[in-house]
Amino acid sequence: MSSSTNSAIPNQIILYGYPGSPYFRRVKQYLAYRQIGFAECPQTPILPRPTLTAIGVHYRRIPVLSIGKDIYVDSSAILSRLDALFPPSASHPGLAPTGLSQILFRTNTGSEGVFARCAGMLDSRFPAMKDPAFVKDRRDMMGPRWGADTSGKGRAEAAVGLRRVFTEVELLLTDGRDWIEGGKEMGRADAEAVWPIDWALSDLQASEYFNKSEFPRTLVWIERYRKVVKDAAAMAGKPTRVKGEDAVAFVKSAEYSDRETGVDRSDPLGLMEGAEVQVSPTDSGTSYKDRGKLVKLTRDEVSIAVKTDDGSEVRIHAPRWNFRVRAVDASAASKL
Repeated sequence: MSSSTNSAIPNQIILYGYPGSPYFRRVKQYLAYRQIGFAECPQTPILPRPTLTAIGVHYRRIPVLSIGKDIYVDSSAILSRLDALFPPSASHPGLAPTGLSQILFRTNTGSEGVFARCAGMLDSRFPAMKDPAFVKDRRDMMGPRWGADTSGKGRAEAAVGLRRVFTEVELLLTDGRDWIEGGKEMGRADAEAVWPIDWALSDLQASEYFNKSEFPRTLVWIERYRKVVKDAAAMAGKPTRVKGEDAVAFVKSAEYSDRETGVDRSDPLGLMEGAEVQVSPTDSGTSYKDRGKLVKLTRDEVSIAVKTDDGSEVRIHAPRWNFRVRAVDASAASKL
């Protein structure tokens, strides 16, 4: 890796993903709004992804974000770490602090909530759904029945669930407020609530189910959000692009950005620091497990030390929500 590549990685942050991923877009919009500089390493929509494999990542979903030698999987873990590293300031505008609405939307817009309804809008009208390689890849991640409905009924059923979400947002905005919690600026609750339904209306062409006469305030709220993130992206400028091999070299040569270690002794799993464990999601891509030495275990986060393709060490960080952490059976592993 050249010294010019090393200096071209703002804040030591590299975001790995592809534009069609709503989770990738969610993180990218957050970075732009917060004016946090980063580099982008484009990935393919389907496996394999040799760049991520080379830095020791088996987790198969997008996005992934590295900060130095620390690698974060799942957008919730990514945003939590960025919040901690970049508190609100004049240089890095914060999302207006909010309360209960933020918690409710954060819990319900993920893979098993609103997002699942949005994903249900995918049907045979979209070119990707006619690509055997794409369908095979997603069935590997989501299950053998994924994408099997060609009747169009699944899309309509998903719209029923989304219309309820629109109704709830419409009620929150009834008094004329611009943002969900009533602040003058976009808040965390707005950011947590809007990204999946914005994806549904744009990429998934779901606007046929949501008209201005029925959901006037919600549609204006979505347009308001789009303008805010568009203006922020213009101010931030285009992120640095980095090639896969340069990203791999940078991560391997970097320092750890998170030096916190230790295991919460009150954790129900009863694991010890240094134990060999496997970490994997519980909602999709469950067969793709990352294995390594347990470095940190808190109520919200797990971190493990793993090996890259050349044997050097990095750390993978995942959230506890919708992730499983299990000790590796040493006797079984020795027979493999």
